[in-house]
Amino acid sequence: MSSSPVPFSDAESATGQTITGVVQAANGAARHNGVEAINQAFRLKLALGTAIKLAPGRLTESNTLLQPLTTAGMDVVATEVLCARHFNTPLPEALPEAIAWLDETLRHVCQVNRCAVFLYDDERDLYLHLTNESGEEATLNQLSDDSLQAFLGTEKLVHGHLLYGQELLGLLAVADKTDGTEFDADDELRLDILGPYLAATLVTFRRLKANALLSTMQRTVLAISSQLIKAVDQENVLSITLEAFGTRLGFDACQYIQRLDDTLGGNSSNGEVLLECVEGKVTSVMHAGLKDKRHSVTEFDALIGLFQSSARPQPYLLLPGTALGSQPMAEKFSLTLNKGQTVKNTLILPVLDPATGRIRGTINLYRLSEKAVEQGTLDLAQELIGLVSLALSRVMVLEMALEMASTDELTGLTNRRGFYDRFEAEIERARRINSPMCVAMLDVDYFKKINDTYGHLNGDAVLHQLGQVISHRLRKSDLVCRFGGEEFAILLPDTKFEDAAELLDRIRAAVAEKPLKALEGNDIPVTVSAGLSKVVIPGLKEETKPGSVRSHGVIGNALESADKQLYLAKSNGRNRVCATCE
Repeated sequence: MSSSPVPFSDAESATGQTITGVVQAANGAARHNGVEAINQAFRLKLALGTAIKLAPGRLTESNTLLQPLTTAGMDVVATEVLCARHFNTPLPEALPEAIAWLDETLRHVCQVNRCAVFLYDDERDLYLHLTNESGEEATLNQLSDDSLQAFLGTEKLVHGHLLYGQELLGLLAVADKTDGTEFDADDELRLDILGPYLAATLVTFRRLKANALLSTMQRTVLAISSQLIKAVDQENVLSITLEAFGTRLGFDACQYIQRLDDTLGGNSSNGEVLLECVEGKVTSVMHAGLKDKRHSVTEFDALIGLFQSSARPQPYLLLPGTALGSQPMAEKFSLTLNKGQTVKNTLILPVLDPATGRIRGTINLYRLSEKAVEQGTLDLAQELIGLVSLALSRVMVLEMALEMASTDELTGLTNRRGFYDRFEAEIERARRINSPMCVAMLDVDYFKKINDTYGHLNGDAVLHQLGQVISHRLRKSDLVCRFGGEEFAILLPDTKFEDAAELLDRIRAAVAEKPLKALEGNDIPVTVSAGLSKVVIPGLKEETKPGSVRSHGVIGNALESADKQLYLAKSNGRNRVCATCE
């Protein structure tokens, strides 16, 4: 049932009896009820204020009481107009300028010196604060009066939730009124009026931010892709990757950890740290000669198994905190940090073999600050890890092709071309890490006599078997090649001169003690002579002799010196090793 409107002639008596209740109800709604109730109450205030203007003479006794309602109603209208004027203008296209504009506009509309907008991230259940300096996000894990007061540095603040339809976008908090007065119900109302306008603007802002992030991702992916495509080996690919994650994605330390069975060809549940990047400096122990310097990661297969679990929707592990179980994160992954530094956030990404889909290792990314890993960073990291897997697959094929092109068909050893390439790379590595290196020339004694006595096919068999005898007594980091005819060259990185001399004599003795086999199965006694030289590399701390820093000059000098020692060994009766460290 509907009631008839009250005539203005009767309004005076009706208003005199009810106006006090109306005012109290409106103010109570403004302080305690939701947005809709507040709007209803203040629309009533506005209506009563309008009634005063229409019939001031009829309501003279209530003028004193109703005048504040008129002022409040006009304030509502003024706030609505102010919000409409400011927030119906387009946002600046550049993200930092948009954030700065938003901050300035909010402080002006709310008449405060400080404000903070928090966007809700429902995927991570975090509130993200937008700063006006760099556009980066600071996170707030728990939203409460205490956390807001700590964030803004004052207890005198008001805040309101931001809704877009039924969606919770976030929260607006303001502090420190420009006129120095305390916050009251009218300030809360101002925030409620501002809310829908700000929410609509934030939807546009999120779209702008997503576009800006996409543009940043595209530029980053393009820059790293251009570097990866130039990489010629696995170590180069991984070094570029770790540097990029550190400098472009804001991680303080990065590692590449490979399954132990992939590095050694064995079967183990552990992993090995092959590369590490801390403070922009990459350290690699991928070279087989540095095996003893690698750090082991226990139960690595169990960690990899988490990526293969159907219960995990994300292809990454995001581990906030300083420890994994009871073990500190840095200790668990053998991460090299300065004293007092602690890992606060860890992101682990699997590195796949594109051909098999098998996880061959992980890239571990660490932050030493409380700053959480943003969703944009997660998206970009996953994009990059796909590129890394493809780049590794490409260089593995390239390495295989180069190995085939650098292999001697008769012995299966590296040929002279491959030897020179490896020698040059080892020189640069030795110069970089200040490591000693030696080279040897080895020749079969009286090889022409072997060919004449047993035939050329058996001569080939002798060379093949000799290559195996030498290889089995070398480390994986060493290199033996068939240099030409019956002559072999041996490269010994990370080897002191005295150790190299002992190794060569053991090889000589092994060949002399056990005859090689002819194709028919009969014995062929063989001896070898060898010459050894220390590789003198200008640039090493322990070397002071002048000379060219060009690698081919170093190679030529070293081989010439070793060849002279070989000639000396043959001149002195053969089946011996002559060496010089000069």
